[in-house]
Amino acid sequence: TLGERGALLTYGENAPIVVPAPAVTALDTCGAGDRFGHQIGQSLQCLRRRSCFLNHHVIHGKTQPP
Repeated sequence: TLGERGALLTYGENAPIVVPAPAVTALDTCGAGDRFGHQIGQSLQCLRRRSCFLNHHVIHGKTQPP
């Protein structure tokens, strides 16, 4: 995380992406980075599961989730 400047996302050999942070009035920033890290991890897991599910159903024609 880059604090008020947003976040820097990188993956493999791809160019890094800076995601700007929206302007907010923070009351308590304690744990904000931890919470962000957890949420982005959960979001990536969700995308991975959806990709796996679509691959399983669309490409392989399966009727049950993996």
